[in-house]
Amino acid sequence: MPPLRERVDDIPLLTNYYLEHFNHKYKLKLSIAPTDMQILCRYTWPGNVRELAHAIERAVVLSDSELLDVHLMVGSESTNMNTENGTQQLEQLLTNDQYDTFNLEVLEQRTVRAALKHHHGIVSHAAKALGLTRGAIYRRLEKYDL
Repeated sequence: MPPLRERVDDIPLLTNYYLEHFNHKYKLKLSIAPTDMQILCRYTWPGNVRELAHAIERAVVLSDSELLDVHLMVGSESTNMNTENGTQQLEQLLTNDQYDTFNLEVLEQRTVRAALKHHHGIVSHAAKALGLTRGAIYRRLEKYDL
């Protein structure tokens, strides 16, 4: 099967499918703007469908409005990712301290903080959205001094 970057027509279908799936999972009603869908279609998706699914879930969890923020998915440089060196640009973007998504503790801390913000500080709702027990989220709150 050809890579996702060669099946651009599949990106809106897959995006809508995963957006609906994660909206249902997290009990949200997010949508995506047509201009943002165009950004997703221009992105090279080096990780194929799996990367797209994970990016959508991350954006759904971190979203603080009714519209999905594609910059949470592909970074602010997303319009330039269509070139052959798009993968290198993405790696450079992610290795900046500001976008250090490879450090699991930093990622976990950001995710817990975003879930709490999204659920207006209601710990039990944030825990449920993250798939954690209340005890587990309280341990993380203590660990990260949140």
